[in-house]
Amino acid sequence: MKIRIVIALLASVTLNSQSFSQEKETVKIGGVDNQTTISKTGMYGGTDSKEAKTFFDQAADYGDKGDFDNAKKFYLKAIKSDDKYVEAYDNIGLVYRRLGDLDKAIEYYKKSIQLFPNGTMAHQNLAAVYGMKKDYTSAIDEYHNILKISPNDPEGYFGIANSYMMLTQYDDALINAKKALELYEQTKSPHLGDGYYLIGMIYYYKGDKVNAKEHIQLAKNKGAKIHPKLEEELFNDTPKEEKKTFVLEKKEDYAKYETDVIKMYDWLLETPIGVDSDKRKAINAFLIQWITGSPNVSISISADIVTYMDCAECLTIFMGGWTKYVLQTKDFDGMLNGNLAGTEGVIQFYTANKKALGKNKEIEKFILLKNDNKLAAFIKSKM
Repeated sequence: MKIRIVIALLASVTLNSQSFSQEKETVKIGGVDNQTTISKTGMYGGTDSKEAKTFFDQAADYGDKGDFDNAKKFYLKAIKSDDKYVEAYDNIGLVYRRLGDLDKAIEYYKKSIQLFPNGTMAHQNLAAVYGMKKDYTSAIDEYHNILKISPNDPEGYFGIANSYMMLTQYDDALINAKKALELYEQTKSPHLGDGYYLIGMIYYYKGDKVNAKEHIQLAKNKGAKIHPKLEEELFNDTPKEEKKTFVLEKKEDYAKYETDVIKMYDWLLETPIGVDSDKRKAINAFLIQWITGSPNVSISISADIVTYMDCAECLTIFMGGWTKYVLQTKDFDGMLNGNLAGTEGVIQFYTANKKALGKNKEIEKFILLKNDNKLAAFIKSKM
């Protein structure tokens, strides 16, 4: 399997600010554009040497301009002036990485860590370079070091997840990616889309395209850039639907759309709730209009059976499930089987979308009844 690299490269360009921030950089690895995290921090305290600081600032200016040869030259001068200047070791490591000398980058990141073991930035950068060298086990070790220093750092979990994905250990990858997403959500991080995207990619490589599509759509909603080939595979893998105008004015109109009604219901049932919300709204509206106006299909909604009226999506699924049963069997008077088909549809829909819908105690009861083969008997007792 050809695996798309999504390595979280964490690097620094300048370290003049005393505040902590993170941003993204696009790095091309193996011909693929990757969104990578850059950490900028002034956590080390700088230097007391004016000469070293002058060299450092000159190096940073060269680095900002993309002149990495001169940036390297002046960072080395800064280190010569102050051999304990931690920021200079970090930044020259980045310069070597951009020059393609990964072994030198590792050497200087390790020197930075020797001087300041709790420097998360150096651990992040070192982990990223290990990832570029495809030494994912060492990368995971460094990300764990980050979490020892800062247990709630989402980038630590993100990096571990990405590394496990590259090792094709998808279950471990998913556990850590979900933890990263949880922390992104708690902190309202601007990188929330990256969390959704990574989870989507893990599901993709697991072969679960339904969950992959759901999470990558959420990433797209947050502004994440999706690789064109992945976009084509997940979102344009079927012919474009023919635009169709639905007119429900006469009794005869309803019969014309029976096949469409079944297809629409199946789409609602099988498509994750976060995918194509505009299409979902349009289908919901049409189905309700069709079902409530149909001269042949008659549905009875009992509060003793449909005990989850607070879930509007579930109510539409119930009505759609009953309607599909009637249209396929022509059992227009089958109250028990209609209720059963609608309820089973709700169970399937709720189970697939529980996280998005939230826990519903009433539907949970129906799941237990179905598992115990008592669902039909329960519905019959309420009729």
